Amino acid sequence: MGAEFGTIYNQRHPIYKSRSERGKLVISTKKQRRWCLFTSGGDNNAIRLWLEGATARQWDLVVAYYGDNEDEFSEIRKLSSYAFRSKGGKFQILKSFVAQNPRFFDQYSYVWVCDDDIRMSAAQIEEAFAVTELFEFWVAQPSFSPEGKNSHRITINAGPQCDYRTVNFVEVGVAIFRRDSLVEFLAAYDGSLTGYGIDYWYMNFFEANKLGRFRSFFRAKELGRFAIIDKVQVINPYDEAKGGGEIDRLQPPSLRGAAWIEAKAKYGLVEFPHKVFASGKVSSDRRAGGAVTSYDAARQITIDLRRRFASKFARIKIRCWNAFMDFRFGLFRVLSRIEGTFSGNSRPAQPQPRTLAERLGYDPNTRLLIVHADDFAFAHAVDAAIIKGLGTGLINSASVMVPCPWFPEVAAFARAHPEADVGVHLTLTSERTAYRWGPTAPRRKVSSLIDRQGYFHQTWTANTPINSRDVEVELRAQIEKAYTAGLRPTHLDSHQCRLQKSGRRLFEVYLRLGREYDLPVFVARDWLTQFPNLKLLLTSRDIVIDHTVTIGPEITPQQWPAYYRHAVESLRPGVTEFVIHPGLDNAELQALCADRPTWGAAWRQRDFDFFTSHEFRDLLAKHNIELITWREIGARLRQRDPINPARREL
Repeated sequence: MGAEFGTIYNQRHPIYKSRSERGKLVISTKKQRRWCLFTSGGDNNAIRLWLEGATARQWDLVVAYYGDNEDEFSEIRKLSSYAFRSKGGKFQILKSFVAQNPRFFDQYSYVWVCDDDIRMSAAQIEEAFAVTELFEFWVAQPSFSPEGKNSHRITINAGPQCDYRTVNFVEVGVAIFRRDSLVEFLAAYDGSLTGYGIDYWYMNFFEANKLGRFRSFFRAKELGRFAIIDKVQVINPYDEAKGGGEIDRLQPPSLRGAAWIEAKAKYGLVEFPHKVFASGKVSSDRRAGGAVTSYDAARQITIDLRRRFASKFARIKIRCWNAFMDFRFGLFRVLSRIEGTFSGNSRPAQPQPRTLAERLGYDPNTRLLIVHADDFAFAHAVDAAIIKGLGTGLINSASVMVPCPWFPEVAAFARAHPEADVGVHLTLTSERTAYRWGPTAPRRKVSSLIDRQGYFHQTWTANTPINSRDVEVELRAQIEKAYTAGLRPTHLDSHQCRLQKSGRRLFEVYLRLGREYDLPVFVARDWLTQFPNLKLLLTSRDIVIDHTVTIGPEITPQQWPAYYRHAVESLRPGVTEFVIHPGLDNAELQALCADRPTWGAAWRQRDFDFFTSHEFRDLLAKHNIELITWREIGARLRQRDPINPARREL
């Protein structure tokens, strides 16, 4: 592993008396700190963040530097209590380090073996150590914020109702060990694993896999050996935010998985279900008492059962409501067909134009283009770019995210420019990690749409129970807020295409709102080929544009101009919408989008640059492409094909 433990640096006091003593670690006789934080650090570390404001800390920082930047290593030497250079996984390095310096950790009561990229403060580090020592946990960890990466659900922060939870699992990236427990485990650990599986190894070693709520009920002390400290919430950043996972460069995931399978067979290790045994609060006078009692265990069993039944009941309610909506939809379709049959006997149906272009009064071979900017109100840098783009006339449409913090700026712009083509970008998710937004409707009325922090879910999975009634309540609230703020929306579309691509129930809500508010909704024929069942919900009066174009993450930055140039040159007859995401690549947008580059600051700047360029203007003229807006589409169809009177007077 290339560890050079003879080259260890201590900034608080000298370790070596002379050059001849290199290779011999000498422990100072000065008063030592109580705790130690050990990390294997690279060039994209968060070590400076850990030390901000740490004026009189009670912990030493030991860093094994695995990078190749001499300046960075020099800086780490200045920041840390001890530093040395070594490559490999942090537990592999730690095992070798302890083997060569067996008494090094004798001076500490607890040792935190931590990933170098964890986002936390000096005060949080101090608090996590203090609570761990207060209850004399064998192994503990701070909780993870849901804003970052979470590999195990049990490690996500449980909220303010508890300061700690006693559990049977502590994750490898942030484990705080009682010193004797760490030494015992390192003696058993053979160094074969890199990251994956080490946490199950030490939890097996300490027999946490054998703990059970009922089996250990009368031996409650056993249930208090391991804990997650919810009083401290740290962020584990996504790999994209730190330039990829260092561990993947060290050893591919396939090899790490194979090593874990081999270790399991060799040592009889098992992966086991994660359990919470009890939760509690830290008293203000810092008295621990018993970490867990039989009463605590019984209370936790009751809480778990209550939550399980509440969750089941909530899912049943959602399923019942969605089933009712399905029945209502089916009944509506049947009645519509019956009505159409009888009305057809008395009056023949009027033939409809074959294409949308014809319905709008254009020749069917005309190429019509909407250049539509998504995410208006996402940030000031996005607003500035979209407003400037609309001013050029090349970007000719946009839609606003009503729940986002910069909505008032967009509302003011729309009031001052009533001719602008601005719709509502109906929003149900909040995908970023450090920058979030929540519902416009009262949270108690849209509970299935929010996470435990009260924000929209970052994403939807098969296990996210979305209630279609909650969706309709929230979307109505967004549209009403837009009108109240003085906007006169020209159309509706959907953030991340959730309403178009999440099934029939939500698509029906989407169409119903458009019909009720007499607003065109963004639906493209391209999508209907992927979701043919949605065609059944459309009527002849609904607007379906012909094509849509949006750039994907597979296109490299160098390929962007060529991609868009080809898209314009090969534009087909009919109505096409380019869905773009303009923004300014400045400090604000870089911070908001730091978690991942897709649809980030540089991405948005590239969109802005191309669609406000002379090249784009020349391409439109060269290929005889006409720009059209949603406002114009709605007005033309009302004149040529009147629907219901508008709900709002414009």
